[in-house]
This record gives sequence, C-alpha cells and structure tokens, in this order.
Amino acid sequence: MPIYNPDDHEKNGFDENALRFQGLLTRHDGLMIASPEYNGSFPAALKNAIDWSSRQSDRYKRNEVFPGKFAAIMTAGPGSFGGIRTLAHLRGVLTSLGVNVLPSEIAVAFVGDKCAGESEEMTDTRMKEALEKPGESLVEMLKKTRG
Repeated sequence: MPIYNPDDHEKNGFDENALRFQGLLTRHDGLMIASPEYNGSFPAALKNAIDWSSRQSDRYKRNEVFPGKFAAIMTAGPGSFGGIRTLAHLRGVLTSLGVNVLPSEIAVAFVGDKCAGESEEMTDTRMKEALEKPGESLVEMLKKTRG
C-alpha cells in the first residue's frame, strides 16, 4: 500500500491492496496483533495499513471495518523492555477506531534469548505458555460475544 495521503486518495481513488485488506478485516471479528517496537512505537507500515483500512472505500463505509472488533496485542524486542512502549501506542490507535482491546497484553523481553538460533521456535517454555494466553482470551471473548 502506498503511504496514506488524503489528497492522493481523493485524486487516485482507493488503493487495491488496501481494499483487499479491508475485506480481510471485515471477515473476522477478532484481531491478534504482534508488533515489534521501532523507536518506542509500532512500525509505520502497520500504522499505514490501519490508516488505509479505516477510510471509506467503494465497498466499506468509514466506520465499518474496525468498530466492535476485539483485539489481543503483543510485542517482542531484543532489550529489557521487550517492546512494551509499542503496546500503549497500538492500544490507543485501535481504541480510537472502536476496537475493544483486551486488557491482557504481553511484551517479550530479550526475545533472541528465548528462541533456538534462527528458528522461530520458542525455547523458553514459560514464555511460550504466556504467549498462548492472549489468543486463548481472544477466543473466549469472541465465543462470549459472538456465540
């Protein structure tokens, strides 16, 4: 997706990839978002995808994609904070769009020490179990609210 710019949006129309992403989001009631921390916040690419998806397109109204959804959020980082500063920013953006962000969140500090080399497999079993909890909470909430 190109960087969102309202002037370009008006001039060139709605981006095709953003429209596909909107469609994907509307087919799901829950979001599980895992984001790295870049300079104390979440990456610009994630913000850009959210910005495009929250806009009105030919298929979806402005406030049709995000309101009423539920989200679980997590982050990881190489340092002692584990990306924790990301979560407040992400929570704020999602909440402003009407997403119900679950209260439990997780930040994985020293993430490189918790994985087996280049493998994505988590070797820290305690952390691995902790990482499963937000997903379980999201599923429980969706069962309660969506049936």
